[in-house]
Formats: sequence, structure tokens, C-alpha cells
Amino acid sequence: IGLIASPVLAQNDGAAERGAIGAYGDYSFIQHTADFRAIPGFPNCCPQFTTGSGKAPDFGIYYKIPLSPDFYFYLRAGYTGYGTTLTAREGTTVIDTNGTVVAGSFDHTITTSLGSIGVEPIFGLNVLGNLMVRLGGRVGYVISKTFSQKEVLTDPASFGVFTDTRTRIRNEFDNQVLPNT
Repeated sequence: IGLIASPVLAQNDGAAERGAIGAYGDYSFIQHTADFRAIPGFPNCCPQFTTGSGKAPDFGIYYKIPLSPDFYFYLRAGYTGYGTTLTAREGTTVIDTNGTVVAGSFDHTITTSLGSIGVEPIFGLNVLGNLMVRLGGRVGYVISKTFSQKEVLTDPASFGVFTDTRTRIRNEFDNQVLPNT
């Protein structure tokens, strides 16, 4: 989902040849792939985190310079979010109140808050009417790099606790700085 604000020209006064300043913004739906079991320095019993998803904003300003009638150079500056939640379910067995072994499960969750400010040089080509193809890159600086994690006994829902915490949650850390970022 995105929004781009650009100047609208009612007359050809040469403004299109001079360039344009505008604002952009969108809300991204993010899919991550992962291959780790824990964040270094923080205990976690997860066998493996493999996927995650998130939502985050992307917004800023841009300057558009026409290089020819159909070829443009954009210079964008703004904020980009990359936050996500990774969850892995692990099966186990537990003993119920009658001494019977029953199936159980834990949810291991890591939620990140990642964001950067940066500059994006982008080239754009009008290929068909107002249909444009763009190619560019991004140079940024990470300004937000925190995470929270926890392990929750999810099944059975009506009873059971971890032996070390005597609660249904363990290895809980909130708003910690991600190491090595």
C-alpha cells in the first residue's frame, strides 16, 4: 500500500523539465526468512527460527530530475521500517493433574523493531504511458534496533508451568538492543 504525492501541472510552464519535489509514503507487509536458534547473549530454547512477518512504514521526501522526456533520476531521503515477529512452535509432552502424559507445545517468539534513515538514488523509465520501471539502491543508518522475546507454554491451555519460573512464560526479555547490528 503506497502513496506518492507529486506536483500536478495544469500548463506546460517548463516545470517538468526543471524537476519536482514531493513526498512519498507506504505501509509495507514484510516476509522474512531466518536460520538461527537464539540471539547471542539471550537464553532461548527454540530449536530453530525459520520465518517471520511484519508490517512497517516507509516515508520521506524526494527530488525528481528529468534526464529526458521518459527517463528520470530520483533522490529520496526517508525512514524505512523492517520490524517483524518470528514464531516457532515446539511440541513436547507434559504430565496432567492426574499423572497422565499429554501432548503440549511451546511458542518461541522474537519481535524486532528495526528502522533506518537513508538516501536512495533511483533511476526511472516510463515504459508505457504512466507505467514506470525503477532501479536503485539504498544507503542507510540503523536508528532503531531493539527486540523482545519470550517462550510461552501454549498447550495444554488450562494447566502447566515452567519449572524454573513457575509461570507459563520464561526467557522473557523486553526492549533489548540487538547485538551486532
